[in-house]
Amino acid sequence: MSVINKYVFDTNTLLSAIISPDGKSISAQAFHKALKQGVILASDETFAELVDVIFRKRFDKYISDETRFSFLSSFRKAAIWTEVINPVFDCRDPKDNKFLSLAKEANATLIVSGDDDLLILHPYKEIPILNSRQFLDLA
Repeated sequence: MSVINKYVFDTNTLLSAIISPDGKSISAQAFHKALKQGVILASDETFAELVDVIFRKRFDKYISDETRFSFLSSFRKAAIWTEVINPVFDCRDPKDNKFLSLAKEANATLIVSGDDDLLILHPYKEIPILNSRQFLDLA
């Protein structure tokens, strides 16, 4: 029986991957590596934040509505959805607890984030928290 790698990406890392003009940013490469090596996890709460952030006016000059809708649709279909029953509250930034909760609930392999509030917790309950570059550098 093979083990499936399960990855949690924070919102800012996903946004960086989406707005990459050529799809070759470090975040975009990390996202594509995760899709090739396993599955991306999502919860209602993490997806709601992604939708909120991706449609902020300040990103209009970087990303079209068509690209936004296309990515969200693809992400929704590709993600493995997890209902968080037992949320955690261990992050110094309460808004980031949703990513820790998702990772813990779904027994994630790894969290990919560029957020210092998450990275400082590496590893969290034996779940590594790496930035996109560190994730890409893994064998």
